Amino acid sequence: MIIGLCGAEFSEVRRHLRAALPEAELVELVVGARDVPAVDVLIPLGAGVGAELMAAARPRLIQQFGVGLQG
Repeated sequence: MIIGLCGAEFSEVRRHLRAALPEAELVELVVGARDVPAVDVLIPLGAGVGAELMAAARPRLIQQFGVGLQG
């Protein structure tokens, strides 16, 4: 499984994901980057995720941490 992380907030998420899913590959996604790898799961960590990033990464699941309607 490839998990794409986008943003710098929630710094502990990476450590917890590595502990819970040691077989998963964690990749950093940058909004606006030219080469975006395809991922199974996209986790926005405080970053805004738009249609361009979603189309490039082709995630099967987007997991948003937190509450609210802004993201």
